[in-house]
Amino acid sequence: MAYRSSNCEPPASYATRLSHACRDGDLPRVQSIIDEMQHHPPSDMHEELNRAAFAAAVDKHAHVLQFLLENGASVTGGSSLLAAASQFPPDTAILQVMYDHGWDAEHINKDMSRDVMGLEKAMSSKPFTEWLLDHGMDPNLKGKRGPSMVRGDMTPMNAAALDGRKSEAVTKTMDLLLSRGATVDPTVLMNAISWRNHGKFYPKVLQWLVDHGADVNCTMQTGARLLKAAISDRNAALVQFLLDNGAETDHLGEEMLLDDDEQQCEGFRGSALEYAREIEANEICNLLENNARPTSEGAE
Repeated sequence: MAYRSSNCEPPASYATRLSHACRDGDLPRVQSIIDEMQHHPPSDMHEELNRAAFAAAVDKHAHVLQFLLENGASVTGGSSLLAAASQFPPDTAILQVMYDHGWDAEHINKDMSRDVMGLEKAMSSKPFTEWLLDHGMDPNLKGKRGPSMVRGDMTPMNAAALDGRKSEAVTKTMDLLLSRGATVDPTVLMNAISWRNHGKFYPKVLQWLVDHGADVNCTMQTGARLLKAAISDRNAALVQFLLDNGAETDHLGEEMLLDDDEQQCEGFRGSALEYAREIEANEICNLLENNARPTSEGAE
């Protein structure tokens, strides 16, 4: 079909022009481009509208997103609008526009369950989390783990614990989740510790978890207790925290490892002090000896 005006650009240019207009939040320009598209619709117009909606949501232009959803974009189509809405800074105005256009509790839980990164980012914002809970999010939903390093199920509480590696402010989100019926997962303590960053943790976050039922004697996937991992990392601060909160030192769990031929073999079966001595973690040996001394003196 021939175009009568040189000012009328071919449909192939719609995607770029529309994306830029959406990212800029320029509603009149978006409306003009959509009008062109309706007169000369591209073969993948629905997909173009969904991509435009994603762009508008990423840059938090709720008014543009509303217009697109009213003119053919799908609230559940294409790239996840949840992923766009939850990109920093998370914006509940985008969620509200989505909700007003059919993103109900069923869709919320479905999207939160399958979008690992979206769930993690959502739990980093208390207002975002509160909006989701108010609109039907299951506080104990079990999401797909995907590429995440989460231990256990990807629940909202575990997702919040992962954010607890970066900021202690997440305890406010944890308070909210707990008040709405969330449970403290057995693995949540391990998720609040950044193992890739030398076992970095925020004491306030770990203390909150312990105060609300997290078990310092929980076991890792190998069967070894958390204390074993702390000693292996020579993380004196974490060892001291675990000792202060009742970690058992007589044995380090029923650990099973893989040998060089990938056959199961038994891990270390001795006490925490014996293990610290074996790996020559002298600072931790001192901590463990000092922790045991009051007990032995009291028994005399």
